[in-house]
Amino acid sequence: MQAILEILKYVLPSLVVFLTVHYVLKSMLASEQFKQRLELNVANQKTILPIRLQAYERMVLFLERAKPDSLFVRIQQGQGGTTPQFLHLKALATLRSEYEHNLAQQMYMTDKSWMLIRTAKESLAQMLNQLAQGIKPEQTSVEFTMAVIKAYSELDPAPIQVAIDHLKAEIAEIFEA
Repeated sequence: MQAILEILKYVLPSLVVFLTVHYVLKSMLASEQFKQRLELNVANQKTILPIRLQAYERMVLFLERAKPDSLFVRIQQGQGGTTPQFLHLKALATLRSEYEHNLAQQMYMTDKSWMLIRTAKESLAQMLNQLAQGIKPEQTSVEFTMAVIKAYSELDPAPIQVAIDHLKAEIAEIFEA
């Protein structure tokens, strides 16, 4: 019994010291890992934030250019006397081309933002198709353009403006964070 007490006199303090050192080292390592993750996040934000802002900027530009008044002005530059059918096809091709040019931007946006952008593009294409189906033989390209702009202005809310407003709100959230 005396031998067991002698052993415990040496083992018990050693065990307490071991457990204390183990706890302190574990806490220090966890703290160090947290600091490293935080530094990595800050470094990533310095790299990713400008790219994300550029993606939002490009998509707002796409949406502004997709608005019918802007879209038809660009299409009709230098092309006098086009037919409504040509204008319809050119508008769809321009809309599709600009959208496809910006497809990679979805990587830097939220799913909701991208869904709103896609919905805005698709609703404009659908509106163009519906109005093109009602083209009369005597209708001019100017009349078609005016019909599209009028139909777009009657949308409440306009899907393009909804998407732009959402993108602006997300950018505001990024700067508040």
